[in-house]
Amino acid sequence: MNIVYIGSSGPLSYLPLQALIQSDYKVTAIAVDSNKNNTISSINKNSECLESLAFYNNLPLIKLTKSVASNVAAIKKYQADIILVSCYARKIPNEIIEVAKIGCFNIHPSLLPKYRGPSPLFWQFRNGEEKFGVTIHRVTENFDQGNIVAQQSITMPDGVSKEDASNLLAKLAVKIILKALPLLQEGTVKEVKQDEAVASYQSYSQKQDYSVSTSWSAKHLYNFIRANIREGITFPCEVAGKVYELIDVVSFQDNAYTEMGDALYFISNGMIYFRCQKGYMHCTLKNLKK
Repeated sequence: MNIVYIGSSGPLSYLPLQALIQSDYKVTAIAVDSNKNNTISSINKNSECLESLAFYNNLPLIKLTKSVASNVAAIKKYQADIILVSCYARKIPNEIIEVAKIGCFNIHPSLLPKYRGPSPLFWQFRNGEEKFGVTIHRVTENFDQGNIVAQQSITMPDGVSKEDASNLLAKLAVKIILKALPLLQEGTVKEVKQDEAVASYQSYSQKQDYSVSTSWSAKHLYNFIRANIREGITFPCEVAGKVYELIDVVSFQDNAYTEMGDALYFISNGMIYFRCQKGYMHCTLKNLKK
């Protein structure tokens, strides 16, 4: 079975492709966006990018452009039975979808039909989800709306970083896709139509989406901040009528911290302790927003 793989950067795109190359399946070509800056001179065996996998495994690399006709011609050369897509930002046109004999399928890091869109991991943490997951679905003309062919959930550990969460989902995606491919090849996979009644779509996050609230549980707030910490990002939080800029979280717990006594919040040495709807937080404080 010939597979053409379309992807981008990040473990959710890299690890499944790496596993496919090491499997008995035949990856005939790898396709990436032509706008990417990675060149052969800038990559090595430790570069976790699709260009590296193409170069070191002697696989054809297709640079996708805005020209649908040229992309179709390039992909047709490699006689794809299946086209697999992961973390590719642009819409796959019908002309490319129809090239694959069995079909074109996308790896999506959520339990579809919930969390359609380009940043599902961010929104799952923001909404305090307990169950994350990976879905393999058929690609259609509408983003993330095709029939589900495989899906599995995973529980994230408390305090996991976005990078580690992505790696956990990527490893799960490897297991799912390797189980789904034989069924797709045999034509015995059971496709499930997505339930539009429970579907949701979120776009890219904006600055205001990093605000947090004491109406959340402490666990929810802790996991959201830990997953999204990076330089220059702050997490505004209103505590007792004042907005504080949080830059990190130290811990959360069910009961009040000793330092707080009977107070709803307590500030000392650049740290703030405060009560949430459920539980208590200990955070690193940046400044007071007047």
